[in-house]
Amino acid sequence: MAQNTLCAQPSGKYVGSKTPLFLGVSIELSQLRPIAFRVFTKRHNLTLKSDAFKELAAFIGRKCGQNWHEESESVLDEIARLWKKSQENNFLVSGHLLLPILKTWSLSYSSKFAEGQVSTLLDNNTLSNTPLNAVSENNFDTKEFFVYVDAFTQPKYVFDMTHKLFKRSDELPKIFGNASHKISIYRERFYLIKQRLLSNPAFQEPGFYGLIFHKEWHKIGKEFMLLGMISYGPDGKLWLEDTDDRIMLETDEAINGGGWVVPGCIILADGIYLENGAFHVFVFGHPPCEPKHLSEKLFEHVDFLGKNYDELTKKRLKDEEAKLDHIRFVFAADVMLDDISTMKALRKMLNMYEIRDDIFPEAIVLMGSFISAPFHNNGFSADYKALFNSLAFLLESFPKLTQKSTFILLPGPNDPWAQGGIPLLPQKGIPKVFTNRIRKLCKHVIFASNPSRLLYFTQDIVLYRDNTMERLRRHSLCFNSIHISSIHENEPNEPNEPNEPNEPNESNESNKNLNNDVSINKVKNNINEQENNISDCSSDSQQTQNLVRTLLDQSHLSPFSLSSRPTLWDFDHTLRLYPIPHLMVIADTSCHAFHISYCGCLSINPGKLAYSHKASWAEYNPTKNKVTLFQELI
Repeated sequence: MAQNTLCAQPSGKYVGSKTPLFLGVSIELSQLRPIAFRVFTKRHNLTLKSDAFKELAAFIGRKCGQNWHEESESVLDEIARLWKKSQENNFLVSGHLLLPILKTWSLSYSSKFAEGQVSTLLDNNTLSNTPLNAVSENNFDTKEFFVYVDAFTQPKYVFDMTHKLFKRSDELPKIFGNASHKISIYRERFYLIKQRLLSNPAFQEPGFYGLIFHKEWHKIGKEFMLLGMISYGPDGKLWLEDTDDRIMLETDEAINGGGWVVPGCIILADGIYLENGAFHVFVFGHPPCEPKHLSEKLFEHVDFLGKNYDELTKKRLKDEEAKLDHIRFVFAADVMLDDISTMKALRKMLNMYEIRDDIFPEAIVLMGSFISAPFHNNGFSADYKALFNSLAFLLESFPKLTQKSTFILLPGPNDPWAQGGIPLLPQKGIPKVFTNRIRKLCKHVIFASNPSRLLYFTQDIVLYRDNTMERLRRHSLCFNSIHISSIHENEPNEPNEPNEPNEPNESNESNKNLNNDVSINKVKNNINEQENNISDCSSDSQQTQNLVRTLLDQSHLSPFSLSSRPTLWDFDHTLRLYPIPHLMVIADTSCHAFHISYCGCLSINPGKLAYSHKASWAEYNPTKNKVTLFQELI
């Protein structure tokens, strides 16, 4: 065989390989700095931050080995071109944004080398002597394509209504943002949903305006559909507002078309204008959700999470992902380390994956709260650290998991630093001072923010810990719950309909306007007929469906007003659900465990880990997009 197609292994044997094996070297920063400055600054007008420069030095030493003097300039040039292609106007190269680009370059290089290797083998007629799988298979390390995206480093894109595109924000987000940023939260939420509606064929304007007169667009008595944010005014009444104006709502006869409606939601209101300047609402509804493939088609040039994958790369990753049927993701919530039954349930769950060989938990996600009582600064630090030391002691019994799996720990409402109140979103990860022992024990461990995202090959996974259902119940606006189809179930002017006026001339002009297009009395009758069914609509399964629908229709994890759910103003974009993810994990212990698919997004709630003498958790198979809910006796 030709030696340029073979790689030496420690055993002394030669086998086919998809990439050449270099002996990695450690490159001094001072040695690489002149080359990096010449390529990035002089040639491409880019500025390297210190963390990015360190990543480049380690990457070049690992990929080029002892030949880095000759090969580093061409590699750096390709990386700089990839940066300019993906980051557009961002001339400051930072480490966390550079990592996905380095992975993309590695994948592209592996592909090119594999193709060249097969060509060489064919030319030398040695393919028959080489194992086919060693050449054709791309034995990816799954850790390389399993990326964690922290909420505090996630790039921010703002929709520009003037140019109808997403622009990357140049402002550096701060914990204490400017006062103007508080107002921009609602404006950005509104623009995001408005552009989503404008791309929906059902809401696009007609192409021919010959029979439409501008003076009839807001005619009193005519039926209209308005888009805006619903909120309470100083007078205690409901108002609907957008970026231009606001209008008072009359909701005595309003019907909820589905989902939860709370102050702060962007909703569609169908009704008529009244002479007193108010808007009489017939039906409230959430804006329809937009499937992920449509969002990516409209904004395929926007890299919302910094993945930097082109279409060819996505296809190759998808093919490789399909081969990993043994990979699993495990999710558990309310892992209270000071509760004996919870620790028993955790041991039960981990033991199952430790002894099984047919599947492998790539990630084990443990979500808080990790303490049953809210964390306080005075006197709680030592006890809180002792709880994580006890977790480390438990994990020592599972060497296979601690060495191969990735443990992800997400804080909950009782974890630092909420002071017993509502923690601000996003919430930072557990501080290092409490977790030193776990970091030493586990080879791969992440103390994630809440919320956070995982990128597994081509899949986007959202992790979120909050009792959203409980908050929706508390702040939900009370309307008549009825199916929209029942509104137009019968003809509006049926003579034998009860409570329908028989006089042809009505003296009250406002009643004439109300009966112009829709019979309000008929809506009343339909509501009375279905009062017995309202309890069915508020069942647990219906409520969980409404929970998922509300979050995805609102394209936001927290569709509340800031007074109901405080948010860091500059980091509100990390709560967006646009484009919708492949998997949304909502750890909500105020409702039962569930898994629901809506608009192409699979949503999971693993439930409380220890509940009613049972261990409860969720398992996700990314290859088959399948969820299994476990309940085992402790």
